[in-house]
Amino acid sequence: MAYTDCLQDAPDIFENVIGESIAARTDGLGMIRELGPPDLCHIIKAHSSNRNEAEIGSYHHVLGVDTSSSASLAAYINSLQYLLSDSPGWFGANNNWRISSGTYCTYNSFSNIDLRVQIKIPGGVDAYAVNARGERTEITEQMWKEIHVCSVIRAILYSDPATYSVTGLRRLTPIASLDEENRFVDSVIQQFWDGLRLGSNAETQMASTARNHMVDGIIKYFSGQERFADCAAEILAPLAYAPLGGQRSGHRSSADFKGIDPEVASLLAEMYIKGDQEVQAVRVMHQALRVKPSCYPMLNAQAEFLRRKKKLDAALVISRMAVKYAPSEFNAWAKLTEIYIERGDFQRALLTLNTCPMYTFVDHDLPRVPSPRRVNYIFNSDILSEYNLGENLSNAVHGPVPSNNRSSVDSDAPGIAEEMDLNERSEILRLPAPSLKGTFAKAYHFLAQIVSTIGWDELLHLRSQAFVMEEEYKSTAKPNVAIDDEDASGDLHDEDDHVPLSVLSQRNSAVKLDADPDTAEEVPTLADAPVENTNKVAVNGDASNKEEVQENENEPNASAPAREDSVVEQKQEQKQEQEQEHQSIDEQPSEKAKEEEQEAPATEKEPADQPKGKKKKKNKKGKSKDASAKNTAMVNGAADDAAKPEADSKDATEDGESHDRSANGEAKESTIAALGGQMEDVSLDDKKDDNDETAAISAPDVPAPEDAKPAETLTSPRNAVFDIKPTIAEVTPGPNHQNSQQDETKTIEDEPQDGSNGSSEDPTYIRKRLCERWLDNHIMILYEDLRMYTAWRYRMDNLRATGQPVMYQYTQAEWEALGDLALRMHRPSDAKEAFEYALGIRFSARAWMRLLEMYTGTYADMQKEEALRNEGISHVLPAITSTDSLVLALDAVVWLSVFGYRWHNSMTYPNPVCNQFIRLVRIHGLSKVRNSLVSMNLKTPVLNIVKGYFEIAEKFDVTGAKW
Repeated sequence: MAYTDCLQDAPDIFENVIGESIAARTDGLGMIRELGPPDLCHIIKAHSSNRNEAEIGSYHHVLGVDTSSSASLAAYINSLQYLLSDSPGWFGANNNWRISSGTYCTYNSFSNIDLRVQIKIPGGVDAYAVNARGERTEITEQMWKEIHVCSVIRAILYSDPATYSVTGLRRLTPIASLDEENRFVDSVIQQFWDGLRLGSNAETQMASTARNHMVDGIIKYFSGQERFADCAAEILAPLAYAPLGGQRSGHRSSADFKGIDPEVASLLAEMYIKGDQEVQAVRVMHQALRVKPSCYPMLNAQAEFLRRKKKLDAALVISRMAVKYAPSEFNAWAKLTEIYIERGDFQRALLTLNTCPMYTFVDHDLPRVPSPRRVNYIFNSDILSEYNLGENLSNAVHGPVPSNNRSSVDSDAPGIAEEMDLNERSEILRLPAPSLKGTFAKAYHFLAQIVSTIGWDELLHLRSQAFVMEEEYKSTAKPNVAIDDEDASGDLHDEDDHVPLSVLSQRNSAVKLDADPDTAEEVPTLADAPVENTNKVAVNGDASNKEEVQENENEPNASAPAREDSVVEQKQEQKQEQEQEHQSIDEQPSEKAKEEEQEAPATEKEPADQPKGKKKKKNKKGKSKDASAKNTAMVNGAADDAAKPEADSKDATEDGESHDRSANGEAKESTIAALGGQMEDVSLDDKKDDNDETAAISAPDVPAPEDAKPAETLTSPRNAVFDIKPTIAEVTPGPNHQNSQQDETKTIEDEPQDGSNGSSEDPTYIRKRLCERWLDNHIMILYEDLRMYTAWRYRMDNLRATGQPVMYQYTQAEWEALGDLALRMHRPSDAKEAFEYALGIRFSARAWMRLLEMYTGTYADMQKEEALRNEGISHVLPAITSTDSLVLALDAVVWLSVFGYRWHNSMTYPNPVCNQFIRLVRIHGLSKVRNSLVSMNLKTPVLNIVKGYFEIAEKFDVTGAKW
């Protein structure tokens, strides 16, 4: 049915009640998060001849309208009057409907208000603003500048219909000339320092002056035309080197400005690098890092520059610094993962990926609208006469999908109803990978890149080496103990939970008295011994007093019962002296401490062939210590023995003399041996500096047999990624411990640079971590993709071998999904085949866009990797510099341009199709592209649509426009 009350070249959504769309927009202002929804244009139509006809309210969404003043908005609403449908008559067409009034609504993301301009025809213009509470306010001149910037940024970021689609959305070109661009640049420079109010993308945790939607829009606008030098010269360089002006005074102090802004300089360096001005980029990076060496965006830019130069070792060091200064930013960890992958160190790449902070994806703001009475999409049939773009199928997300065949109808093709039923039951269309967004999609890309390089089996092998498997966790993990491997101290939180307050206070007092040897007699021993003194005795008993321990082993009369009786007597004497000297302590030891003291004499007898200092004992939770803790104690003793053997022997002698023992030397040696057995309960990191970032996190206690090999340890994310090995300074407090920064530098320098794991030869340093749940889910998603891809290729080979038809074995939607699957698996030749089959069934804008990207070299690196893996595959895709590739690309440009015009997408630039067209101009030159297009003999209306891309290339002087 033909309606005469709707617009011709714009979508028209009719209301049930006049004004309900504006009321719904007002109610949704409080839920807008960042940039806001597209602009809303609401019009009221009245019948021109029949006054009894009721007025009609309709609206549509629009992007790209000039919102710098109320006059430009009034002019846009007035232009809609010429788009009303004409009804045929005897003496020409008659227009029975006219626009009586209209309201244009656009959102100001800086001030969080909605600007509205009401126009009455004929009549005046009324402009006002509405806040989230629905209150009406006046509009200032500053608001108009902010609204102009917001509307252009929205049009740039929402320009791709595949990523942002709204019912009834009309797209127009926001910047059509150099004068409009200069006006936009001036507005951006004025509002640049307030850009963080607009929010940031899904891969940035917190918006800043260099990471926000305004910067993303600017970079996208100039990068699409590959005008990197213009972006650097017109916007970024003046902002990076400008003196501290009034626009910055509200955000920074004059003390912060030292000639260059490091964050803005990072963007400037990136533009110089992309524009092949590397000397300027290096100069900018040098100046910015002298001002602020901890600026992580600049470190990321420097790491990317070194990566492009294949200086992977230097890029790795810089990327680690960026992670150190911004541990909560995904981009820093992603860059480190990318460098590890290029170095071939896939195990550390997995560990780094497991440590990446993942953010919940927040999509762009969508408008809230009521259910419409009807929606009209009128199109010009003259342009579409030779292009079959039907509307038999519909898609709730991206609007109607073309369904007419490009060629004659094939008898083997399934019907529409049958195809829709097959799509509902298809496993290919239910793959979870396409639903990944933001940081999760980037992480999946890294996993797919690793698999395409080393294969699935090797990935599983690396996974078992890097992460704790379920069987290992069940057999080694300590029950009822929460392992917090993110704690920088590395100690279990519940280690001193059951220690009485009296014992803790005695330990604190003992630390103060430890410096004075004369007061050593006041320090309690054994269960109540302070940590500092116990450390000394334990270390000396392990390493520096080897001779004394050996004597105890060789004494024929030193039996186990006698040693245990002497320990009991000494404990009783120490207990009496402690009660007399500490009368001020009101709090008595807890019952648990008393039970431990009573259980001490009942310790199991040690074997005759085992040293006395290594007696198996119970820890505070009643569980036996594992072999790894004993190994740690032995390493600590050996290190201390190598450092100061004589001093330790002297300290051990002084400690032995400080205790008042009336028994013979056998009791003294047995006490030292008993204290040496408590080495496993003592933390040797008491004197560590809290700010020492190189401190390794200790492994949790895991039950294991005594004769077992050292267990594999669980480490923190940072230690696992950086592979920080324990040093003497970390194990034993000493004078060299204050040089922790030098130890970290040494550890990094000593790391093998060939991509191998430096600790793979020594099982003590195998650092395993618990795999994050999201990463484990990603591996399962990758498995589903690989399984489906393998089944598809196996079926294709069988069909070709038996000579059966291939095209209608899958539906068009399934072919599109298989093409995307092949791209995720880094198989562009298989993706090209799938998209061509999809086009053989029916027109598909999605398939045409992917083929256009292949013809223009978007997947050139992926194609090179595939050619190296499989000889002969490189000839499947034509070279991007060939004439055949140019003709195929122009064919895709024409089809996509007609499809965009059909759905009221009049935005010439920025546009994904125009971006690829500019790549063609850069590769082949504007003259060759124009001549090739003319040789296609297109109809004049279609040729006029494509000519808009030539005008953009000539106006803005893109690369290749002059030849």
